[in-house]
Amino acid sequence: MVFFWLFMLLAMIAFDKLIRMHIRTIVLTYQFELYALRDKLREAAMHEEVNSRNWVFEYLDSSIAKTIDVLEGITIWRIFFTPVVLRKQEKFLRARMHLQHELSKPKNKSLASIHKEYTETVGLFVVDRHPLLKSIATKCLQAFFIGKHIQKQWRKGLEVQTEAPETSTLLEYAPS
Repeated sequence: MVFFWLFMLLAMIAFDKLIRMHIRTIVLTYQFELYALRDKLREAAMHEEVNSRNWVFEYLDSSIAKTIDVLEGITIWRIFFTPVVLRKQEKFLRARMHLQHELSKPKNKSLASIHKEYTETVGLFVVDRHPLLKSIATKCLQAFFIGKHIQKQWRKGLEVQTEAPETSTLLEYAPS
């Protein structure tokens, strides 16, 4: 019996180490993706596609670098609770409003594209970091799209049924 529990303890320790190693690998992979994104941003500045003195450029450049440093600490829980904590901070809300305004300007199209890619990369990181979340999210998205398809077919079926000659006078009144 003692050997069984000792084996179970060792198996749990090994499993924990595998999970930690997997997370470190994911963190490293996404850090490299963020480095590539930052390089893309800087390259756009070198080719004068974006103004490197623009505050949005500086925000993106420094934020991507900061995210690379703290990436290991970003979890699903942080994604859920950060908006709760920040929702009443007017300074933050004003800054977000200004950012959205700047990103919507045609001259900042490249910056908006990089900002979108930055956000998506962090989102993909969180999903990859939590494999159970990835599985659940995949199933929910499948159900959502299947549900949307079924809803669309249902509405189409209802429209056809209410316009069909058996239940409607559409053919009598519609112009030929």
